[in-house]
Amino acid sequence: MLEVSGYTRRSNEFPDSIRILDSETRLITPTVPEGQEADVSSSEGEADGSRPTDGDPLYYQLTHDYLVPSLRDWLTRKQKETRRGRA
Repeated sequence: MLEVSGYTRRSNEFPDSIRILDSETRLITPTVPEGQEADVSSSEGEADGSRPTDGDPLYYQLTHDYLVPSLRDWLTRKQKETRRGRA
């Protein structure tokens, strides 16, 4: 991610950028790669274990990608509440 973001030569600024994208703007969210188990005793105290422990590599996904399945389910339920949606 460091390379792709263009911060290779300014790697000391990269953690601040990640913090802003995660904590302040919430455009990205920490995640566990598919197929790996989440560590419930995470260093950040997340109950779902979505944040890796110290020393583990960090993985992120765009926040909207995280929300897509839930929003799709909600929209489907709402559509089924109408005659047109059930048709």
